[in-house]
Amino acid sequence: MPGTSIAAPPPLHKPKHAVIIINMKTLIIGFDSAWTARKKGAMVAVIAQPDAKTNTYKYKLLQAPATVDWTGALEHVRSWMDSHSPDSTRVYIDQPTIVKNTTGQRPVENIVSSLISYHYGGMQPSSLKRDDMFGPSAPITGGRSHPA
Repeated sequence: MPGTSIAAPPPLHKPKHAVIIINMKTLIIGFDSAWTARKKGAMVAVIAQPDAKTNTYKYKLLQAPATVDWTGALEHVRSWMDSHSPDSTRVYIDQPTIVKNTTGQRPVENIVSSLISYHYGGMQPSSLKRDDMFGPSAPITGGRSHPA
């Protein structure tokens, strides 16, 4: 509204209490899935371990970015989990995991797509019409249908 002033957010500051790093070894995996079973994507992995002296995490690269398909990705994840025995594992994937719309794209994609294209990126619209990406035989669903 004209003439209305908006207050700036408060400045960032250090917390009043010390931040405590939980003593957990975490396997962190990034997977650019290429979305279908026939195509290859890439993945990378690191182990994050707490450093009690600095109260921060130390990161160790386990796998430089490697080209993989879905089967290879699953083999890598199992191998890393077996050989490093993490307390937790986080897999970050570039593909939607919940798609309910039968055609077009999800509402969130309508919002984000213009921002992505502004930065010269591209987006795949996500819908159940793309059976190879989101149907029962798609790798992301693991042979399961999406919830209605």
